[in-house]
Amino acid sequence: MSAQRCLYVYWRCAAADLPQALAATRQAQSDLRRLEPGLCTSLFTRADESGAQRTVMETYTCATGLGAALQARVLAAAALASAMWLQGERHVEVFDPA
Repeated sequence: MSAQRCLYVYWRCAAADLPQALAATRQAQSDLRRLEPGLCTSLFTRADESGAQRTVMETYTCATGLGAALQARVLAAAALASAMWLQGERHVEVFDPA
């Protein structure tokens, strides 16, 4: 069942920091994909009501399975990439196919 597991990570940054935060996150995702065959990543953003912050959503799936070890590597690399711009906590949610 873990072959189609989806990992969702969302966090906030200042709107002014968004370009740098996205560039760092994209680089981390690219590095992870290079190291993990079959890993698929996505990156989304949403403006918050005030416009002062943006919510960033990272998604991860892996054709060969998103087990505990890979999930830990993904979360560590992504957390490091966003740490400089993070406002608040990173939220992680994991969904398995029904």
